[in-house]
Amino acid sequence: MPIELGSTMVFDTLAAFEAARDARYDSGTMYYGRYGNAATFQLEQMLAKLEQADGVTLTSSGVAAITLTLMSFARPGSHLLVADHVYGNTRAFCDGLLTRMGVEIEYFDPMAGADVVALIRETTCAVMFEAPGSGTFEMPDIPTIAQAAQAAGVPSVLDSTWATPIFCQPLTLGADVVVASMSKYLSGHSDGMMGMIASTAEHAQTIRKTVMGVGDKTGGQEVFLALRGLRTLKMRMEHF
Repeated sequence: MPIELGSTMVFDTLAAFEAARDARYDSGTMYYGRYGNAATFQLEQMLAKLEQADGVTLTSSGVAAITLTLMSFARPGSHLLVADHVYGNTRAFCDGLLTRMGVEIEYFDPMAGADVVALIRETTCAVMFEAPGSGTFEMPDIPTIAQAAQAAGVPSVLDSTWATPIFCQPLTLGADVVVASMSKYLSGHSDGMMGMIASTAEHAQTIRKTVMGVGDKTGGQEVFLALRGLRTLKMRMEHF
């Protein structure tokens, strides 16, 4: 697809505008440039198919994908479980902004497996981990941790930047949300900065409303580069 730019969209009738306004959080609805256009919706559909997700929301960076997902679940007074091997910027966000918001952060051994269930409280808002972990590359037991969280009614969030959906589809293993930096393998040419959040239907609109609510937006050039990069993703990942 060509690079799509533009902010304002024109409607033939007030009724058409109001219908789009009411459905603006649905991927595919043409309402205003910040909510998406034909190119961003195409990229979201491609990623949803790769991740086996019910919904995908694009962000301006991988860090934005992580932080906005956690903001979608965290509340003042809530408890957030975070694997001890997470990306440095994830830890900085948790120890900084989330802590100032009154969220209690507890780090756990990423190899805890089923033992993570003992750490979940009534106030736990999410379980955040990575597979493999940034830098140290431990490979947690995704289904066991996801199932423990699910049994307690707590969403599990997995950063799957390194594996990509070519090597792992966490949603098929029980995870509720997958985040990734598209600046790395997904785009693949070190020339675009973007993030993505893929999730089950239960959490898709909550996350999308948070992303849109803070005004995060991917650029048209980056969307174009990601659409290009995905065409060679499988070949690149298997070759490396």
